[in-house]
Amino acid sequence: GKWDLGAGWGITEISSPSGTHSITDSPFGYYDNNENNSLTLLEGLSLSTYSTAALGYFTRHSFASGDTGMIEISVDSMSTWSNLKTITGLQYGWLEDSLSLSNYCGQGKVYIRFRLNSDEAITANGWFLDDIRIAVDSSTLGINQQLLPKTQLLSQNFPNPFSSSTIISFSVESSIRNTLITIYNFNGRKIKTLVDKKLNAGKHQAIWDGTDDSGNPVSSGIYFYRMKHGDKYTGFRKMVLMK
Repeated sequence: GKWDLGAGWGITEISSPSGTHSITDSPFGYYDNNENNSLTLLEGLSLSTYSTAALGYFTRHSFASGDTGMIEISVDSMSTWSNLKTITGLQYGWLEDSLSLSNYCGQGKVYIRFRLNSDEAITANGWFLDDIRIAVDSSTLGINQQLLPKTQLLSQNFPNPFSSSTIISFSVESSIRNTLITIYNFNGRKIKTLVDKKLNAGKHQAIWDGTDDSGNPVSSGIYFYRMKHGDKYTGFRKMVLMK
């Protein structure tokens, strides 16, 4: 669908849960004070013939105290908006979330927007969104042909670039198989074994502090990290250390 990017939303390559890009309220750093800035789906989606519907998306955010992200819906061609969810605080890793729209089934067209609201005090890195979609009954409307994104076991580190430490989020499918995450320098030499053990199935996080296996700080530059779950390689990503 077509989106109105408002006064500041834009595409970024800083982080994505599934590909190379996501959308953020502040592509060039922190958001501004006193913002009221929306990412709006311009094409209304008709839910008139469906009995169940849900809005799905991936979110990652860093909001200062007093600032919020709001997910809102309109059923009157964007004249008025109702709040579906208010988001505050910090969510460092990508989180997949969904909101029921079933109360709006039987309506004509619905419109969705993601709105940043900030006060006059401290600002922060803001809101990142990806894989936004609306699922109806057992299919997906308008925004994306996929009901669910492909399973991504290894997420992009955050923050990236980083100066002191960074968080790597990953998912484990089976507690029976070993999980191995290794870090390599730009020349392909292994410098760090970050994770090497059996973990419970589910979501996990590991922190890299920019040191090698001997505990020595490594230099600034491009690094790669790879995940192996059992005998399968399940992810390979790039990160940048800038001291």
